[in-house]
Amino acid sequence: MTSGQPAVLARGIGLLQAGLAATSDPGERALILGNLGTALWRHFELTGEAAVLDESIAARTRALASGRLGPEDFVKWTHDLRDGLRARYERSNRPADLDVAILVGQQVRELPPWFYPPPGLWAGWLSEFAADLEDRAQLRAAADGASPDQVALDDIETAVRLRREAISIAPADYPDQPGLRSNLGSA
Repeated sequence: MTSGQPAVLARGIGLLQAGLAATSDPGERALILGNLGTALWRHFELTGEAAVLDESIAARTRALASGRLGPEDFVKWTHDLRDGLRARYERSNRPADLDVAILVGQQVRELPPWFYPPPGLWAGWLSEFAADLEDRAQLRAAADGASPDQVALDDIETAVRLRREAISIAPADYPDQPGLRSNLGSA
């Protein structure tokens, strides 16, 4: 949690960067990079600075590529990387960022179930992954104005499956049950 003050957060980011520079231990570096990615994401949320978003994505990518993270950190930071890529796509409209966000989401979905977060959180994540696929399908269809190609149709089919799964696993007290159902209807 942050104080909501960019200056305080910037000081924390500086400490993480100093810690990163001070260690050569691969496990420590991976954890520091993951935490740095999170801190930079929060800084981006406060300031909207595109360069900070890029740094967050780079730090999380390096942490994940290290192969040194435990299951909880790996799953959380992989999802957070997807969020960062999605945010950058929404700012820049670069389809490559959406494609990588989809690839990252697919990697999370292919993990064994014991890696998944609690059902309420997992339902939300599945809904986000579905939205990425739906957006890519719309991009592909809008690119030439013709009927959707097979990739777009496959994306829609997968999105519908993910939305159904999200509904089926969401606990009874999930805060947005109607939203999950509405999203399925609009897929």
